Amino acid sequence: WAEEELIKNSEHLRIFVERQPLAVAMLDREMRYVLVSRRWLQDYGIEDAYPVGRSFYEVFPDVAPATRELHQRCLKGEVQRSDEEMVRRPNGRVDWTRWEIRPWERGSGDIGGRISTPYFTMCCETFSLSN
Repeated sequence: WAEEELIKNSEHLRIFVERQPLAVAMLDREMRYVLVSRRWLQDYGIEDAYPVGRSFYEVFPDVAPATRELHQRCLKGEVQRSDEEMVRRPNGRVDWTRWEIRPWERGSGDIGGRISTPYFTMCCETFSLSN
């Protein structure tokens, strides 16, 4: 019975995260996706490349070294955030976003990975200065 409950609870958690109206992703210590919301997939233009089980760096190979360093500091226990950052999406759209990444802990208290969430995004239309 306990195993059935665990499976059911895991499925509920997956559905809960997947259907969040915000872009949310949970990654393990090796930066592999554990859970991801549909909004994350849409915002980052990776709907066709379902990332669960894959490395963040495999999905986004051009991540800047400074961003990788933020990830490593988070995996050591630091909460990282930005109150204003320009993000250019794969489709060319520019978003201004506030984001936060924070470690998550296993039941033992060890850091299990990180959770990433933008908590405010303002979309800006891209345009050509020549027009």
